Amino acid sequence: MTLREFLNRRSRFAAACLAAAVALTWTFTIRAPKGSAENYLTEVVFLAAIIAYLLVSVRAHCPKCGGAIGYIDTSEMRKYQKRIGEAGLDRCRSCGLHLNEEVPKDRR
Repeated sequence: MTLREFLNRRSRFAAACLAAAVALTWTFTIRAPKGSAENYLTEVVFLAAIIAYLLVSVRAHCPKCGGAIGYIDTSEMRKYQKRIGEAGLDRCRSCGLHLNEEVPKDRR
């Protein structure tokens, strides 16, 4: 498994859990009248899910060295851009593990 696959799997799992929480809240409050406390609860849970997803994305740690990765562009379109020289956008800032390198099996 590459670092890209590791980060994408982590991101998809977080998105699925938070989407389930939003959907569950929405199903319980779908019949709530507009402006009621239940209606506001849905909005708060939705915003909290977005913030939690962003925190999970930013607080990723490298499986090789354990250092904070921060933001890494895991999209496949990254390889078509002309200027990739910006440090840290395609590799771990601590150990230099590239997105397409294999993650050590003992740290998965």
